[in-house]
Amino acid sequence: MGSLAGFDIHRGVLACAQRGPARDPFQLARESRVMVMLEDLANHDNVGGIFRSVGVLVDPDRHGQPGVLLSPRCCDPLYRKALRVSIAQALRVPFATLDPWHEGLRALMDDGVRVIALTPSANAPPIGEIRVGPGERVALLVGAEGTGLTPETLGLVAEHVRIDQRSGADSLNVTVALSIALNSVLGFLG
Repeated sequence: MGSLAGFDIHRGVLACAQRGPARDPFQLARESRVMVMLEDLANHDNVGGIFRSVGVLVDPDRHGQPGVLLSPRCCDPLYRKALRVSIAQALRVPFATLDPWHEGLRALMDDGVRVIALTPSANAPPIGEIRVGPGERVALLVGAEGTGLTPETLGLVAEHVRIDQRSGADSLNVTVALSIALNSVLGFLG
């Protein structure tokens, strides 16, 4: 490729793979006890970091198979940068796109998935106060850095939680926040 382009255009191995068929988000939700939902994350580093956390923290033998549900405007977890940051967990952790987003979110909650929205709002209870019951299916929902979850999404989800942080500090990175919340929930799953 360098001889064709006249310069070295890549820094490593190039690969080509055929993408498998898209997963059904509702089937994935039925198979997953713990899920992560991403609304409109456009930063590939954050998406890759979240897949890395899910793949490393969730033990399928103890917690059941995890799943990640993406809104239609999320960036692709199989994009090279997201895949690299995920340390290939995006190839291992099952994911699907939930489209249409809000109608799908309502349908999941109607089907018994407990959706918990992370927010920096001081009005939300701390993550340490949530309890997960036996057999409950839980989905942690996060939004893009800066804008967070959309008002419509926050309006649909009844349960909001926050991560305590010192006064005057800026919010946590979405990957860090999700990892903390996921670890807290996993403590109840075994």
